[in-house]
Amino acid sequence: VRNGVLQVASDANLGLGRLVLDGGTLSATGDLTSARSVVVMANTGSITSSGSAIALSGAIDAGAALSIEANGGAISLTNTANDFRGFVNLAGGATQINAANSLTLGNIATGALTAVSGGALSLGQGSAASIDATSTSGAVVQGGAISVAGTTTISAAAGTGAITLNSTGNDFGSVVHLTGGTTEITDANALTLGNLATGDLTATSNGALSLGQGSAASINATSNNGTIVQSGPLAVAGTTMLNAGTGTITLTQGGHSFGGALGTTGGNTSIVAASGLTLSAGAVGGTLGLTSGGAITQTGALSVVGTSSFDATGAIALTDANNDFGAAVSLQGSSIAIRDRNDLTVSSLAN
Repeated sequence: VRNGVLQVASDANLGLGRLVLDGGTLSATGDLTSARSVVVMANTGSITSSGSAIALSGAIDAGAALSIEANGGAISLTNTANDFRGFVNLAGGATQINAANSLTLGNIATGALTAVSGGALSLGQGSAASIDATSTSGAVVQGGAISVAGTTTISAAAGTGAITLNSTGNDFGSVVHLTGGTTEITDANALTLGNLATGDLTATSNGALSLGQGSAASINATSNNGTIVQSGPLAVAGTTMLNAGTGTITLTQGGHSFGGALGTTGGNTSIVAASGLTLSAGAVGGTLGLTSGGAITQTGALSVVGTSSFDATGAIALTDANNDFGAAVSLQGSSIAIRDRNDLTVSSLAN
């Protein structure tokens, strides 16, 4: 089909052989189900159905952009030998697409979207009812803002590939599960993370931020005055930086392990850790409550407006000369050392 529109009732009207698109459009008036191979030449191609579903089970060799529009029906492009070397635009209902190599989506407007690539995967821009995206050997990125109503699951190279979903216009309406290497994710509104298995994780929301549960090499979380919470234990090998602005920070479900320094900026802050806590510089605009399964130490000064409570099974050593505890401090540990650059009020002491 070259530079025009070929309209058919079904695949049977095409006769034998493969389908070649060279700047043209195949338009089906009903469902389009085909096992024939499809080739897209250098001048792009389009396949549309005014009926409903489009299911192409033959291999697709697309040397240029390909657009698939199913009038709200399901789209199935699941041959594992598919090779898309240009953008793939998708508009339809539940959508499945496989690629043997890299896959670059363009504009998307789909129901539940499942995308699997053998190389780098770009999720393009647009909207989906849900996203389940897997790159077996590459990074997962995006081309523009993505809006997802339901669950989002991202897996990049079995946990080693980078995930970069940092468009400021993103809106993830439900839980986001992440498995990858270095990971960045941004939401224009609230952001709820689910199961985590990442490298360095940077998460930014403009509302409530849930860090989910699981593991990360490090965490840098910013909620722009929203609350920061969790859904289960977090294991962080390196540093953890939590910035809730004026929002509260509540990480009190047991089992946390913070292997590096923990820094907090927020309102009322409460954290429970199964292991020791090393505090970097922090500013708490409300109350501070820290419980540690080991020692509590610091590498930077703490500034706390409200009351502070430190409960450790090990030693407590808060001796930075620039600490400023604005209200009463209660302490329980095997040994205790504390310093304040101003007046210090201790409400209770136990060791």
